[in-house]
Amino acid sequence: KTLISNIGEPVNGQASEFAAILGSNGELYFSSIRAEGESTPQNAKVRIFRSQLQDSVFQIAQPLNAEVNIPTYHQGNCSFSKDGSTVYFSRCETESVCRIYRAEVRDDGWYSAEEVPGINAAQCRNTMPNITVIEGQETLFFASDRPGGEGGFDIWWSEFNDDETTAPVNAGYEVNSMDNEITPFYFDGGLYFSSDWHVGFGG
Repeated sequence: KTLISNIGEPVNGQASEFAAILGSNGELYFSSIRAEGESTPQNAKVRIFRSQLQDSVFQIAQPLNAEVNIPTYHQGNCSFSKDGSTVYFSRCETESVCRIYRAEVRDDGWYSAEEVPGINAAQCRNTMPNITVIEGQETLFFASDRPGGEGGFDIWWSEFNDDETTAPVNAGYEVNSMDNEITPFYFDGGLYFSSDWHVGFGG
C-alpha cells in the first residue's frame, strides 16, 4: 500500500506545479506558472523554482536566477547529471519551439546556461530531458515532435562522448506510437513514460 499525500503549502499554490525533482542536497526543484510582479495569469511564464528542506519542512520556493529563468521564455522540466554538476532543462520561445539547455550547478544557483549541441531540431519542440547513465554511458532521453518519428511527440535518446552528443535516435515503435509519448524517465533498467496511445490505467 502506498500513501500519496499533497505536499501542500508553501510549495503548492493556486498555480500549476509540476515536474518536481530532488536535488543532491535534498532541495526540491519544480516548474510553475505563477503570476508575480508585473505578470498576470494570462501572460505569466513557466519558471523553475527551488524549495530548501529545513527540519523536514520545505520552505517558501524561490525562482532560479535570471540566467535560467529568462522572463520572456518558458523554462521547466529539469534533470541532474549523476554527479550533480550539470542540470538539463527545457526552454520554450513559443508554444511550438522549445530547446534543451544545460547549466552549471553551484551552491547559489545555476550558471553558464547553453543550448545542448547536436540535440535540438529547428522549429520543433525538444523538451522534457532526462539524463542518466546506462552501462557507464551518459545518455539523454527527451521528447520531441521533430520529423522522422512515429507520430506526434516521440521519445528520443542521445549519448554523450566527452562533450559531444551522438545523433538523436528514435526509441522505436515498441515505445512510440502515432500519438504522443512524453516525460521519459529511466530508472533501474527501465524506461518510464506517459502516452495517450498505449493502454494504461486511465486517461
